[in-house]
Amino acid sequence: MAMTHERNVVLITGAAQGIGRVVAAGFAQSGWEVAVADLQIDKLAAVAQELGGGARSCAVSMDVTDEASVAAAIAEVERRLGRIDALINNAALFTQLTRRPLVDVPLAEWQRVMDVNLAGPFLTTRHVVEPMRRAGGGSIVNISTVGIYHGTNQLVHYNASKAGLIGLTRTAAAELGRFNIRVNAVAPGSTATEAVMAVSSPERLAEKARKRCLARVQTPEDLVGPLLFLASDQSRFVTGQLLNVDGGEFFH
Repeated sequence: MAMTHERNVVLITGAAQGIGRVVAAGFAQSGWEVAVADLQIDKLAAVAQELGGGARSCAVSMDVTDEASVAAAIAEVERRLGRIDALINNAALFTQLTRRPLVDVPLAEWQRVMDVNLAGPFLTTRHVVEPMRRAGGGSIVNISTVGIYHGTNQLVHYNASKAGLIGLTRTAAAELGRFNIRVNAVAPGSTATEAVMAVSSPERLAEKARKRCLARVQTPEDLVGPLLFLASDQSRFVTGQLLNVDGGEFFH
């Protein structure tokens, strides 16, 4: 799944655990140089060690809600690894949220979710454009959710933020194509990360699995192949698209 040049560098946000951590390992195993970004520095250091350390990977502190932090982290990745070819916008609030009717969601909580889940990818996208232009182009992939289809999980702010990502994806794709920068999104189903398993019962995960054409629990590893495809030149004529990765729970 290599790009057409010798070195391929991917930046993955929210990479200290869960989907981000597994995807980082998958990219590294496929020969990419990987930059992992998160606010959980202790966990992030362990991830960087798993990736092999040295010139092939780096870990950077990034608060996706703080534009100065985003700009500094992206500049550091380009300085340390020399280029940025792909960005995976994975950082998000989800398991930290309490399920409740929209009439009971505090405005401050709504705004915090929008800051992390929607403004965060906007800021990282904005600041990765120039490094990607210098690299001759690139690929940005936003992580949405199939929750945007059913809307029944009492997480109105989460679903709204992830639906907003689709608008960001399509607008960015339209604007950035002239720089040979592609922008796509994936919509995972409920995925058995360590954080999800800590707040969801095995029965709930099994119920989700039964609704899929491929009737099993989804794991973070299921996202590695689709993300590698969208990040690489294998999808060089694909932009502005949303790809469901949910075992056939929803058709899109």
